[in-house]
Amino acid sequence: MVILTNSFDKSEYKRRTVERSFSLGPTATKFITIILVAVAALFYLVQQTQSATKNYQVQDKKDAKQQLLQDSERLKVEATRLQSLGNITQDTEKLNLVPTSNVNYLDK
Repeated sequence: MVILTNSFDKSEYKRRTVERSFSLGPTATKFITIILVAVAALFYLVQQTQSATKNYQVQDKKDAKQQLLQDSERLKVEATRLQSLGNITQDTEKLNLVPTSNVNYLDK
């Protein structure tokens, strides 16, 4: 017959303490240093690539702006020229000018 009891012997359970110590050897230190330098270089390259891409986009926008300004100036000049032709035809009546119907050229 087995008798179960609720008692336990403290000698059976030993408390174990784990010392937590952390040390790195020279190889691990070199490896971690190389990893950190590589990560820093990667971040630098990503930043420079993004900066270069933004600079290209800004330059494209500046070129487009310059082209639009040139087109605007050209259209203003053309609008002025077309208005002057319209003014000439309107002014013929004001100045009592008669439109020609027959042109004669002189030969030398």
